[in-house]
Amino acid sequence: MDIVKSYESRFQKVISDLKEELASLRVGRATPVLVEGIEVEVYGVRSSVKSLAAVAAPDYRTIVIQPWDRANLEAIERAIRNSPQGYSPIVEQSVIRIQLAALTEEKRRELKKIVGQKAEGARIKIRQIRDDLWSKIQDQARNKDISEDEKFRLKDKMEDLTKDLGEEIKQLEKKKEGELLAI
Repeated sequence: MDIVKSYESRFQKVISDLKEELASLRVGRATPVLVEGIEVEVYGVRSSVKSLAAVAAPDYRTIVIQPWDRANLEAIERAIRNSPQGYSPIVEQSVIRIQLAALTEEKRRELKKIVGQKAEGARIKIRQIRDDLWSKIQDQARNKDISEDEKFRLKDKMEDLTKDLGEEIKQLEKKKEGELLAI
């Protein structure tokens, strides 16, 4: 089996994690993704908001959360209030409402930095996986499991894959920065 293929899922996991992280960053429009991943302690178990409630964004500045079990309303409200996003939820009967303020220029710059940091973190993970893969390829060559020609063919394939992933990360970063500046 081609060792590079066996590592592709690890590479793709980094990309999908980056996509999730970037999607959770607010760029001006309210979207359920902004709160769905917030962890809530309910009945001694940590669960995400999306597993405990219906989350909707009826307009571009409002998120509405309706717990399936009204008993969880207070726990969800507390988790959102204490989350790093800094939202101020308002409880109205059986729903939680979050009004998002318009993004200031300062906040946009701060978010742009965060996007850059997340993209760089993904690049670092890709390089770490690449280094691990290269080490495995070299081990196989030393053990005579593969030929020298095969070693360099795999190295080229690995380098092409990491270059493509680097470009994909760059595109995701540019797209998110474009969303931030387009508001």
